[in-house]
Amino acid sequence: MIFKTSKIFYLLFFTMFILGCSSQDKTADQGLNTIPDLQIVSSDGSVDASLDTLTPTDSNISHDSTLDQMLMDTGVDSQLPQPMILKTTSYNCSSDTELILRASKGENGHLFSTRLTPPSYPFVVESISYNAVEQILAKAECRAHFDHKVEIYVGTFNKPEATPTPIEVIQVAATQPTNLTYNDVFIKTFTHKLKNPLELKKDENIFIAIEMRHDPNYTMALCINESVTISKDSSQYYWSNTASPPYNWGDLASSFGVREDHCVQAQGYIK
Repeated sequence: MIFKTSKIFYLLFFTMFILGCSSQDKTADQGLNTIPDLQIVSSDGSVDASLDTLTPTDSNISHDSTLDQMLMDTGVDSQLPQPMILKTTSYNCSSDTELILRASKGENGHLFSTRLTPPSYPFVVESISYNAVEQILAKAECRAHFDHKVEIYVGTFNKPEATPTPIEVIQVAATQPTNLTYNDVFIKTFTHKLKNPLELKKDENIFIAIEMRHDPNYTMALCINESVTISKDSSQYYWSNTASPPYNWGDLASSFGVREDHCVQAQGYIK
């Protein structure tokens, strides 16, 4: 069967094609401008925009002022907070591991604390995270199944107080142990959203204190992933030296000779 098409049909088809292409390009441009940047912020306040960037870097992409007007019309602020990660190392903590930190025998329940300082204030912390390693090693195996707690402190000094008042205590439930062979190495990322966003004011630091667990016979222990980079600030990491307050905090560098950075982070934004 042969279908005949009039000139009017071709004219309508051509008009619809032009309008459709224009609408598609507009939608794509708007979508690109709604994605915020994610910056990696080191403890010294420097910002590395080359890491984990979520926005396209094509300089040919222009800003769409129409989107701003649409957001204003709907009551949404187009100047959204810029997400940042406070961390002490650019080491790929979620996939690489060469060194670990764990409690020695008899130190079950001691706390390992990391101090993180934002580049400017006020800074709002929404969540924290850390990386644990699972691997069969000499002495105690590294395992991530232990129940443990994480305490969050705030202070203007370099180290936590002897008897700190936690802003929040995160209870992490035990899980089933992973079946490991001698060739297995797993990295487990723990991410905890705070119950209430924590606003750090001028000169305040956040301390993330992880309870380091091991079993009674010291065959298994919780291990935190370490970076191979040497810390720029030797007073960022502390060991409580006891399982309950008052704590006798000692920094890892001078007390134990551990100078590497550790895989502990805080996620938030500058307010």
